[in-house]
Amino acid sequence: DGVLLGGDSANIVQGNWIGTDRTGTLDLGNSGTGVTILNTPNNVIGGTVAGAANVVAFNHEHGVSIFYPGNAVLTNAIYSNGGLGIELGGFPGVTPNDPGDSDIGANQQQNFPILSYSTIKRGAATIRGTLDSTPRTAFRIEFFANGALDPTGHGEGQRFLGAVQVQTSKRGRASISARFAASLNSTQFVTATATDPS
Repeated sequence: DGVLLGGDSANIVQGNWIGTDRTGTLDLGNSGTGVTILNTPNNVIGGTVAGAANVVAFNHEHGVSIFYPGNAVLTNAIYSNGGLGIELGGFPGVTPNDPGDSDIGANQQQNFPILSYSTIKRGAATIRGTLDSTPRTAFRIEFFANGALDPTGHGEGQRFLGAVQVQTSKRGRASISARFAASLNSTQFVTATATDPS
């Protein structure tokens, strides 16, 4: 693995090129995963301030693998890895969504947003979708543009577009609507992540 976190908590991994160089095009991928978080909480991979995002690319397995609750993966450029962009708890393939997101484990097996609409008009991207997760909880929804899908048919998270906050209802549902002054074209895919306060 490029970075392996275990034991000590509250580590911060920011501003790195993991599996590539500063150009983001050279394949220097690790034989494992770009970043693996084992038995440790409260780690931050990336962040929301300028320069905090990591580039995680060309690793032979996943971009980021998480095996413990309470870890944040924010605004990173994750692409061209052999597996998923973010993998939770060793689940084979994409962790399925479940109503109300009541399961436990790595990052509580956080449900991912379902995007239903994206369009480009007058230089702005409009994206809509839904999130079904923990009731009455605020979530940060991050959006990314991707040049290609990963081997599962999902995207990773190649280029950060922006983020919005949503609040789930007592049934755990939230509508997502975002508009960004961001360049997209018809050959790109849009993906999203959901991050709760913990």
